Formats: sequence, C-alpha cells, structure tokens
Amino acid sequence: MIPLDSSIPTVLLIWFQTIADAIPTRARTTVVELVFGCMLTGRGHVTQAIAAITPRRGWRAYFRMIETGGFSWLDIVHALCRIVRDSFVQQDCCVMALDDTLLLRSSKKAPGAARRFDHAGKPNRPRHVLAQNLVSLSTVIGPPGRRRSLPLVSRLSDDGLDGGKLTTAKILIGAVLHQLRPDILLVDAWFMRARLVLWAVARGITVVGQARLDTALFLRPRPRRGRGRPAKYGMRFDRDKLALLPVVEKRLGVYHNVPIRFRSFRFRARFLGGLEVRAVWISLRVKGRWTKNRLLLSTDPTMPPEAIIRLYADRWTIEPMFNSLKHAEGVKELWQRSKEAFHRWLHLVQAGMALTVMLSLRDDPDIVRLAHAGPWRREVHPTPGMIKDGLIRRFWNCRVDGLFARKGRKSRRIPVAGPPPMASAA
Repeated sequence: MIPLDSSIPTVLLIWFQTIADAIPTRARTTVVELVFGCMLTGRGHVTQAIAAITPRRGWRAYFRMIETGGFSWLDIVHALCRIVRDSFVQQDCCVMALDDTLLLRSSKKAPGAARRFDHAGKPNRPRHVLAQNLVSLSTVIGPPGRRRSLPLVSRLSDDGLDGGKLTTAKILIGAVLHQLRPDILLVDAWFMRARLVLWAVARGITVVGQARLDTALFLRPRPRRGRGRPAKYGMRFDRDKLALLPVVEKRLGVYHNVPIRFRSFRFRARFLGGLEVRAVWISLRVKGRWTKNRLLLSTDPTMPPEAIIRLYADRWTIEPMFNSLKHAEGVKELWQRSKEAFHRWLHLVQAGMALTVMLSLRDDPDIVRLAHAGPWRREVHPTPGMIKDGLIRRFWNCRVDGLFARKGRKSRRIPVAGPPPMASAA
C-alpha cells in the first residue's frame, strides 16, 4: 500500500470534496476511488481503474456499485457543474457546445446499439455501421488560445424510444440548466432545428450555429398602412443579393489566424417562425484560396459578427474532446449490459477526464511541479496528458481514503432546483 503524497494539488482535494458531497455517504468512498482510478488510466475498463489504486473492498463491490449502486450519474454531473461554476465561469459567460458521436460496436446486445449512418465517410468503413449514438453537452472554458471543451453530461440516443437526438439534447440541457445557467449554446448544422433552437431561446439561451446556405431569410417588412394583418416577412434574401452586402476581411486569431472574409446582416428566419437573427457568411483563406461560404446564425441579432465567428470557432473544441474520450480515456471500449450502468460508468470516466483538463488550465505551482517530467519537456503550460503522467508517477497504487473528509457531513443528496430533466424536455 502506498499512502497519498502530501504534494497532491490542494485544488484537486477541494474538487474531490465537492464530488464526495454530492454522493450519498454509503457510496461516497467507492465512487471517489473509481473517479481517481479513471484519472490514472485510459483503458475504459473497470478492472483497470481498480488496479490503478489500492482498493478497500473486493472487486465485486465496485462492479455492483456501477450496476446497481446507490448513486445517480446526475450527482456526478451536478458536482462538476458546481466546480466549473465556482472556478471558471464566475465572471465570464457560460458557453456550452452540443454534438454527437458514434461508438462502434460488434454486438447488437450493447445498449442502444443499432445500424446508423456514419457521417465521417471514411473510405475503409461502410456507410452504415453498428454503433451507439452518444450525444454530449460540454462547456468551453479556458483563456484565449487554450480553450478546451469539458465533458459534462452525455446520453445514449435511441431513435425508437426517446424521440431521437433533439429530445436527448433537451434532456442534457435541462440536466444542467439550473446548475450552470448557460448563456450561449453552440451547435452544428444538424442541431440547428427550430424544435431545439426555439426551446433554448425560450429559456434565455442564445444559440450560435451553422445553417444551410439555402436557409430562407427575409428582411423586415415595411410598415403597413390601413386594415389587415401586418406582414411578418419582407423581401426574401437569396444568393444573388449576397454580393450587395459589404465585405470585411480580418484576422480574428481563430482557425490558425488565417484571413477571414465575412458579410453580415440582420434577417428574419422562416424556419424559426420569423425570429430575428444575425446572419454571417464567412470564407477562410487556406493555401492561397478562399473556401466556399458558410452561413452562421445567432439568435441574438445585436451580437457583432466577429463575436459570432469566435464563438463558433470554440464549437470545434468538442471534436478533440471526443477524440480524447475515445482514444485517451477508453470510452470506445466501454461495455456494460444495461443503459443505466453504461451511463454511470461513462460519467465516472468523464469526471476523471474533466478533472485532468481543469488542472491543465490552472497555473498553480503545485500543478506545474506535478506535471514536470524532465528538462526535455519545455511546454509553457502543462497539458492534460502531462498531468495524467504526473499522477501515474506519484499516486499509482495509492489509498484514496485521505482525498476527502468522509465524516462531518450528513448523509444527504444535494437538492436540485427546478423540474427534473425529463420534465424539462417536454
């Protein structure tokens, strides 16, 4: 048995205490042990997380905790939301990104596995694959130049049971709506649907995302004189009129700081029922050529076009997050027999990754010493991989009993304000 070193970062101890306070007392120590084991491993297997620490109990107890444990995976989500709110979004606005990814499976017995269309379009893979569809909601944190997506809550989408990805997205947003109070939601072209956008706008969330180039946009109607119902739309704006808008060319420090050419104006979108939006057509200068135009929309028409472009650039941080979850944290190897057990173990793995990412965004001397491997690493700021390697070197096979105060707190669940997640998706 190796005891915990006193050099563990203080902020990590505080975050573990926050997670422990959200878990019922009987399951508290076991859950924290599994989260710490996920921080030390990247295989995605429960046995690997148990082998990374010195377990207090037999291995059957940890599997039983995941399958029929006395805690909810929403407890982990709400604890992460409190950590993010207290440490990163006290002054800045809360920006969240929404997207989905496929987890390839070889058996139909996996919960939620079905034949799905693969949008990646890789030449060595069929167009339809047997996979689980994972919809994830992340928050984008960090200073400019170091922005990262932090996985908060994810859920398997089963088109035949819960209404598809749009309903799943509403459930995910409702799960954190009263904890983080998101200000901006970043989506891609698939999630830019009226069913989701209008639902988010009604809850005070500004939606920024990409839309189809043939989206029906209209100018404001002229005031009507005389009797009759006032017109909702004015003249329709099409591609032929795009050349009439003034062109602005700038470097905004995003997309590798390449020149960006954009046009912008305020319109009313027909697919949103006449809601006034800010439309921005952008084109990038890549390898001496301008790329084709892409249309970005913001439900806040007063938002400057430069801010819309910078925000949508933050949406792409969710793609390396998915890559890290699959290949560095082992989510592609997750295999549980029930959907509830899958969600429990998935959020424990995501919590371990989230703690590592948040540590990499802090400039504490303790964290820098923890991630220091040798003089051959000259990074100005430690990366999540360097921090994971530092934790492995120092805390492999340690006892996790001293990470938090097991006594002194009553056995209770943290109350959650507002309606339950399922009710908020109606």
